[in-house]
Amino acid sequence: MNQFFVKLREKYLRKIRYQMVLLLLFITALPIVSIQLINIYTTSHITSSKNQAILNDNLLLSKNAMNTQLAAYKEVLFHLSTDSIFMNNMIALDKDAVGTASYKRTCDSLDTCIVSNIVMYPEIQGIGVISTNGIPYMYAQARNQTRSLVKYFGSNYMELPKTVDSSNKPSIHVIPYTDVNYDIDNPVFYLSTSIFHYEKLKYTGTLILFISPEQLNSTINQSTSEIYDYTDRFLLTEDNYIICAKENLTGHPIRELDTYKPLNTMSSSSPSKISNSDKSLISVIPTDYFNLNLVENVDYYSMNHSLRSLWMTVTSLMIAILILTLLVAYTFGKKFILPLEKIATAMKSFDEEHLNNPIEEFSKNEIGDIEHSYNLMLSQISELLTENKEQTRHLIEMNRKACNAELKSLELQINPHFIFNTLDTINWTAISDGCITVSEQLNALAGILRYTVYHMNQIVPLCQDINWIEQYLQLQRIRFHNQFTYDLFVEENALKLPIHKLLLQPFLENALIHGFDGITYPGYLRVDCTILKNSILCIKVTDNGRGIQSEQLKKIRFLFSSDLESDSSSIGLSNITYRTREYYKMSRLMVASYEHCTCFKLFIPIKEMR
Repeated sequence: MNQFFVKLREKYLRKIRYQMVLLLLFITALPIVSIQLINIYTTSHITSSKNQAILNDNLLLSKNAMNTQLAAYKEVLFHLSTDSIFMNNMIALDKDAVGTASYKRTCDSLDTCIVSNIVMYPEIQGIGVISTNGIPYMYAQARNQTRSLVKYFGSNYMELPKTVDSSNKPSIHVIPYTDVNYDIDNPVFYLSTSIFHYEKLKYTGTLILFISPEQLNSTINQSTSEIYDYTDRFLLTEDNYIICAKENLTGHPIRELDTYKPLNTMSSSSPSKISNSDKSLISVIPTDYFNLNLVENVDYYSMNHSLRSLWMTVTSLMIAILILTLLVAYTFGKKFILPLEKIATAMKSFDEEHLNNPIEEFSKNEIGDIEHSYNLMLSQISELLTENKEQTRHLIEMNRKACNAELKSLELQINPHFIFNTLDTINWTAISDGCITVSEQLNALAGILRYTVYHMNQIVPLCQDINWIEQYLQLQRIRFHNQFTYDLFVEENALKLPIHKLLLQPFLENALIHGFDGITYPGYLRVDCTILKNSILCIKVTDNGRGIQSEQLKKIRFLFSSDLESDSSSIGLSNITYRTREYYKMSRLMVASYEHCTCFKLFIPIKEMR
């Protein structure tokens, strides 16, 4: 696979026409794609915020309508529980036996009271009353859908008083879907409350309203709403049972529905977002009655389907336009770039043998000027090559004559052996005349010259180079009339370390010539050779001369830290810099100078000395 891409790059991507298409792709595609992504993100964020605000307002309106409906049911309870005739019938019911004539008369009177109060509420399927002695009575509309309701009341009238709130406030409940009398086609919920006779100051029984959830459901889930297809609102009891919903789910606990398992209702006066994802949004708000919660589930994925379709259409159109643009750019670019490729091919095969092969000139624009200039360049190069051959032959002849002259000049130079033999002769003459001091000085000079002249870059033990340094400093003391003193210190384990000879001589010469020049006090020079951490040889050259000016010190430090050539005033230091860099790649040079003190430190890794 890697070889395939390498071949592809070699064959195509090096051609300017393909590079131009790629450049056009990047300078057009990237901005367009970036803008489109920003547009999608911004539009989605703004749409989501606006939709959320509208849905919250709509949910608040639904809550108000729901409160109005619940208030009406609460008012029915109030009218019945405060009706004096109804109260007296409840007391009479408590004294009658089921099936007796008096029981029947009491029931007929209760029917009259009940019908007069619920005539405006057809969704109230039935009303059940239970006396304090447990005597039941139920009014139900003569419909098929109330049969299951009558059976439920007849089976559970002993347990229903227990559903009344301990504070005797009206409470709302559902018939669970697991009950044998649950009617899946006609589910109901019920309101229960205790009946208190305010004249006799005692409870006379329990009143229960059985209500169909269809009216409440149509209140919160209006089929004429623009968002009906994307929203599902349902009403929950305190124990999270559904009272009404878009789907017929009355009597189902919310915890058993997979879609709403994370739902936890809250108490708040405004909608609270309690679950959010890319596909749905769930909000909850409490009602003003019966401790109920109105929950809204919004299918964001379906709601924004048209917006996503628009994004996909725009993106597809942009991609199609981009591809068309690249094809047009490639087609028209090929017409202009083909002559350039022809020129590039000719230049690539250019050599001395093709100087007489000009390219054809057929372009009429700036490319034609390039073609003409290329052919003109070929002719000029041909002429220059001919002229260069003549000049080369002339230079070779001149170099041959210069070499012969240099050889003759070298033959006239004095042989070093002649110098040493002459020094030995002068030495014997001094001894013969009793000039022992002169003889010692001549011997030291001869030793210094022999050490210096022969094998300049030879590697020697450090102790040998230190011996030469001592001879050199002795002669310099004589030269400067004992104006300075010196000390040499070398650690014993450093004496045999191999080092290039004369590596330290420029430091000594710098101190003697520049450091001690013009001083009025005795000069002092010290050389220390120590080993640091068994891995680095540290050579320190210190003098008490007049120091180095700050500007000159900057130049020297720059010389030690850069690869640039130095000026002629620092030939000695340039020499030590280049030599140490050549011999010891990891070596480091440091310099510090104060009044009456200058110190050079050379750090050489011992592993590079072996």
